[in-house]
Amino acid sequence: MFHKKSLMNKRAITLLVLLLCCFTQQLQAKSTFVRVFNLSGDLIAKGDLVATTDTSVIIQRHKQQVEIAVTKIGFIKTGAPVARPIAVGAGVGALTGLLIGVISTGDSGSGELQFDESFGAATGFAVGLAGGAVIGTLITVTKKRERIDVNGDVNAWQQKRQLLNAIIPANQ
Repeated sequence: MFHKKSLMNKRAITLLVLLLCCFTQQLQAKSTFVRVFNLSGDLIAKGDLVATTDTSVIIQRHKQQVEIAVTKIGFIKTGAPVARPIAVGAGVGALTGLLIGVISTGDSGSGELQFDESFGAATGFAVGLAGGAVIGTLITVTKKRERIDVNGDVNAWQQKRQLLNAIIPANQ
């Protein structure tokens, strides 16, 4: 009886860890996040890159599209801030760990020392939080980020525009 339940718990844990990895990566791959800075280096807009034109960049933030003239753009940074994938990974990991902790506790029927569900949930939460943060950190390290200098120059923009067009996801 104990062996069968232990095997089931191992399978559940393995499945949930795989789901954690896939779900965390999927959350990060939905769109191309950009931050647009003015000629002074101040952040003027951020959001998902929708399109580029000969004279502007179009981004979407909170279901609202914003068009920014190239003459006002100093540079564009691709990719979300470093903390975003780490926070997403930690959140998904904490929830997954919480579920694993609750599932893996209970009566094994072997007379061994047992922990209650709250201890299992707390332990799973803490381990999942740390594990998710590590996965988020790995995603952050491996994700390519670029800085595209525009400096308000429309002529130079024509060449730089190709870099941005190449990273716009096909499903947008």
